[in-house]
Amino acid sequence: MSRFPAVRVCFACSLILVVTGSLPERVAADQLALSGVDLVWDTLAPSPTFKVSVKNNTDSDPVADYLSGFQLFLKIQPTPTAVGTLEFDNPSAPSDYLLDGNSLGLSNTIGPPDEMFSFDVTLPPSLGGSGPIPVPTTLAGLVQFEFIKSANALGTFQIVAANGQQGSLWTGNESLDPASRHFANLPFSSELVLGTVTIVPEPATIVLALTGFAAIGLMARRRAPR
Repeated sequence: MSRFPAVRVCFACSLILVVTGSLPERVAADQLALSGVDLVWDTLAPSPTFKVSVKNNTDSDPVADYLSGFQLFLKIQPTPTAVGTLEFDNPSAPSDYLLDGNSLGLSNTIGPPDEMFSFDVTLPPSLGGSGPIPVPTTLAGLVQFEFIKSANALGTFQIVAANGQQGSLWTGNESLDPASRHFANLPFSSELVLGTVTIVPEPATIVLALTGFAAIGLMARRRAPR
């Protein structure tokens, strides 16, 4: 269960209320879908960058073609074979940020370290913006981030988007549809694995370990009675 204070989600809703003049209500899933990546992290290398993107699945719904705001609730979940810990770090807007130059600004909150909440809303013309943004059928960025790992971290960790009491939602063209919508691949009360981060030993460490095992085996053979 998320430990985010409810006020953080309410703050996101209040910004949508100020900008659009209406407080959204949740409705059925629609055409926009979330996407992520699968990363491999060498233990001695700097943190890789994970990007969450969105796309329009069909480009046929005139309401779903436009996005006026979004919020994402993300979590890190270790797989059963993973060891150590992984935490969110350094969230920011990606270079292909969908709302770039037409929003209040991407806001990210980390806490606890394996959970992150991100949100942003577009600016209407009355506030110097161009209003809702058309979402392309190719991927457009929403947020990117790096990681902090514990010294003993190894294995695969899942990056998960959740949709529940504090969910991952988006708002369409407020002039046509002021309601918040679920992402097409993330229904209410569900979770979506956006991608994974697999932490692997540094290659030289693997070679050293294999060399050590080979030496032990050779010594054992030499000591074996003939």
